[in-house]
Amino acid sequence: GIGRACAALIGRLGARVALVARDVDRLRETMNMISGDGHRFDSCDIRNPDQIGSVAKKITDDFGRIDGAVFAAGISLTRPFKSMSEARYSDLLRTNTYPIPEFIKHLVKKNIIPDNGASFVVISSVMGTVGAPGKIGYCVSKHAVNALVRSMALEMAPLRVRVNSISPGVVLTPMSRTWLSRLPESSLNALKSQHPLGFGEPEDIAALSAFLLSDKASWITGSDIPVDGGYTAQ
Repeated sequence: GIGRACAALIGRLGARVALVARDVDRLRETMNMISGDGHRFDSCDIRNPDQIGSVAKKITDDFGRIDGAVFAAGISLTRPFKSMSEARYSDLLRTNTYPIPEFIKHLVKKNIIPDNGASFVVISSVMGTVGAPGKIGYCVSKHAVNALVRSMALEMAPLRVRVNSISPGVVLTPMSRTWLSRLPESSLNALKSQHPLGFGEPEDIAALSAFLLSDKASWITGSDIPVDGGYTAQ
């Protein structure tokens, strides 16, 4: 949901967009929502480094120089820590964390990065800053995301490559609507009360993503910016 909103907005602002996800049908749906020409999509299981390398090469061969990217793929898991296993931690990290530097390393080669640099935006979560009962695995993966964003930002600053993360609270995407619909009314109301401005929409995250990708954010790097309706202000 957030990735789709980012793609649609960035397309309206005049960018050529390369979409990457597993589901080809949903990729086609998203392509039809993007204005302008020259866009492309590729199916990829981001847990597979070989597929990442292959897709990155296809995109860079087609587009040439890459001005930036948004990394919005992710999975969640609610489970008490006593029932967590190494396999469950690994699945969260293989989806939410490891693919980000794996993708970026293919997009920062000398002949690909423009002379004025590039910008990479990672969609993290408020769970990368705070904790929550039953979210230990997800929190671990998102804390790791925020750490790698800071490290990559410092390492690539000499190339004028910026790396930032956005940490949303509850955003009403298809995925979140599914698990929200399963909550008892009392739990749903409690969660709503933790967001003083209410739940967010994908477009709220897309707007900040577009800003961070733009030259107007040229002095922002290594930052994690909460967009959470006041969740972490409490």
